[in-house]
Amino acid sequence: MLLGILLALGQTISWAGASIVLRRLSAEHDATVLNGLRSLAALCVILPLVWITGQQGGWAALDWRSLLYIVGATLAGGVVGDSLYIAVLDMIGVARTLPITNSFPMFTLLLSALLLDEPITWLMVAGIVLVLLGGYLVTQPSRGKHATMGPPPAKRLGLGVALAVLVALLWAGAAVALSIGLRQVPALIVVNVRLSVVACLSLVLATIRGKIGQVARFRGPELRRLLLSSLLGSVGAATLYILALEQIGPSRVTTVNATLPLFGAAFSYLFLRERLSPLMWAGTVLTVAGLVLVVL
Repeated sequence: MLLGILLALGQTISWAGASIVLRRLSAEHDATVLNGLRSLAALCVILPLVWITGQQGGWAALDWRSLLYIVGATLAGGVVGDSLYIAVLDMIGVARTLPITNSFPMFTLLLSALLLDEPITWLMVAGIVLVLLGGYLVTQPSRGKHATMGPPPAKRLGLGVALAVLVALLWAGAAVALSIGLRQVPALIVVNVRLSVVACLSLVLATIRGKIGQVARFRGPELRRLLLSSLLGSVGAATLYILALEQIGPSRVTTVNATLPLFGAAFSYLFLRERLSPLMWAGTVLTVAGLVLVVL
C-alpha cells in the first residue's frame, strides 16, 4: 500500500514539474511537436527498460482487445488530450489550467458509473459541486493589489477554460479504457505502446500542419528543457501512473492526484512568478476538497 501511495505521489509531483517546463516551451513551439518529441525521447529510456527488467515476455500478452483499449486511451488522452493541455497552458497559465484539468477523476467516476456500473454516492455528488465551484473561482480574473499576473483577454480565457474541460473529459475516457487494457499486460509494455502511438501520431499531425520544421529549433537550452519535460512527464509521471494503478487501483491513485493543483500553484509561483489571487487559492483548495470527496 505504502509503495503505491509513494508511486502516485511521485507521479503527481513529476507531472506538476513537467507542466512548469512545458509552460515555458509552449509559448514558442507547437504543441504537437512538443508532444511528439518528448514521447520519442522517452521511448529511448523506456524501451530498453523492458529488457533490463526482464518484461519482454509481456509482449505476448498484448492481444488485439488489450491493444485496442490501450491505443484508444492513448489517442484520447496522450495525443489529443496532452496536445490540447500544452496549448491551454500557454492560453491561461499553469495556475488556472491545473485545477480545471485535474477534475478528470470526477469525470472518470461518472464514466465508470455509466460504462462499468459503479455506484455514485452523495459524497461524490458533494465533491462534484465543490470541484465545479473551485473551477469557477480559479477562472475569475484577478483584481486589486493581487492582480500582478494580468488575466488573459475574456475571449481567450473562455476558450482556454472550455479546452481545459475538454482535456479533463478526454483524460477521463482514457483512464477508463486504460484500466481495462492494463488487466493482463505488464506496465512497461503499456507505457511503450502509449509512447509509440503518441510520438508517431503527434509528429504526423505536426507534419500535416506544416510545423515539423520546428524540430530543428531545439538546441542548447531549448533542447535541455525538452529533455527535462520528457524525463519528468513522459518517462517519470507516465510510468509511475501505470505502476501506481497496478499497486493500489484507480481510486487511491486519483485521490493522491488531487494534490496536483497545489503543487502546480506552488511551482508556478516559485519558478514562473505567477502571482496568485485569493480567489485562485480558494478555488484550488475547493477543487482538492471536492476531488477527495469524490473518491472516498
